Amino acid sequence: MLKIIGITLCSACFCVAWWARADDLTGMDHLICASNSVVLCGDDGDCGSGSPHELNVPQFIEIDLQQKRLTTTKASGENRSTEIDYLRRVGAQIVLQGHELGRAYS
Repeated sequence: MLKIIGITLCSACFCVAWWARADDLTGMDHLICASNSVVLCGDDGDCGSGSPHELNVPQFIEIDLQQKRLTTTKASGENRSTEIDYLRRVGAQIVLQGHELGRAYS
């Protein structure tokens, strides 16, 4: 399972559609997200940041919007995945959130 660190996880991602430009995600259903930093917030409201490696977050995540799943890439050598609980498209933007093992991501 994909372990997401913290109660709220904000990851600065560069999402790249597999066959389209990254700046227009309208109609895209398969993406790869590359995390470059992670912000971790606890129950007490204190937040800290670090690299994906430091916080056990995969650097590359495949996003399947049709199946509503996040998975690690085959090249990572890991077999981690989690469901997307909330998915909303607003124009060319995509908002997704989920929760697993007492941790949430957004």
